[in-house]
Parts: sequence; C-alpha cells; structure tokens
Amino acid sequence: MLFRSERYGATLADAVDEVLNGRMKLVTPSLKTAMQMVDLKWAGPLTRQDLEPRLQLKNERARGHAARLLKVLERDGRIADTYSYPVQAWRLGDQVTVFTFGGELVVDFSLRFKKLYGHDTTWVAGYSNDVFGYIPSHRVLKEGGYEGGEAFLFSSLPGPFAGDVEDRIAAAVERVATAVK
Repeated sequence: MLFRSERYGATLADAVDEVLNGRMKLVTPSLKTAMQMVDLKWAGPLTRQDLEPRLQLKNERARGHAARLLKVLERDGRIADTYSYPVQAWRLGDQVTVFTFGGELVVDFSLRFKKLYGHDTTWVAGYSNDVFGYIPSHRVLKEGGYEGGEAFLFSSLPGPFAGDVEDRIAAAVERVATAVK
C-alpha cells in the first residue's frame, strides 16, 4: 500500500516522464518582467460600530475576529481599508507568459487569464511574493463560504474582499502583460 505522498510522487514522476518523452517547444532565451502592487479593497467590517455588535455573536470565530480587529483599531487608530497586492508577469522569449500572484487564487483566475492570453502559453501561479489568504473571484465571493470570506475569520485581516477584487486584479494583469510584450 502506497502512502498518499508516495502516490503524489509517483503521479508527479509520471507527468515529468510524459513531458520529457513528448514533443517540447524551444523557448527563446530572453526574459522580460513587470510587477505592480494593486490596492485591493476590503468589504469590512472596518469601524468600531460594525465590530462591537459582533462580540455578541454565537459564532466563536466571528467573535474572535471582531476582538482582534478591535485591538488593531485601538493600537493603530484605524483598520486599513485596502491590501497592497502583488501582480507580476514574466515573459519567457516570445513563447510563454507566467503570471504570479500573492495568496491562493481560486481556479477562476487561471481559467480567465489562460483564455485571454493563451491556454498553452500562459502559466498562472499563486503563493508568489505574498501568502496571506484566499483571493476569490466574483463567482466565489457571490457563493460565500470559506474561500469567499469565512477564511478571514481566522486572521486579523478585515476581509472579505470588496466585490471589485477580480476586476482590480484583471486590470493589473492587463498592465503587466502589456509591459512584457
């Protein structure tokens, strides 16, 4: 019986063998890069008036989150209403563009950017330059749930993100993609 990590390792080895035994494309040895920090807005809560009633909620995580944010408010005098978020593009030759993002993006972002910039020539990577939580798309924000905002109850971040989070990221992607053409 293989342990889960052994199965994953075998799957990865099979994928590497498939690529090495397949037809590869030559990538021109040149590199262009661009990076932009984008201010993503929080939906909140951001004020004492919003937070204090949450201390009475039955949900222990929501109460704890409110208490942590009230401490930030007492310490700093305010809760930041934006998060500075890294969006980066690397252009490898004229063949491949790699987009990197902070946090853990939901799959909708990869699907969107591969459709726009090419399924076979676009790579999308999260956990780059910053790791702090989930980055939801419009769809995931609307659905709610853990990735749509509940994950922030475990942090001192004032999430969930505002409804324009995907639009702000997409606009930044367009700017860095243009810069590396």
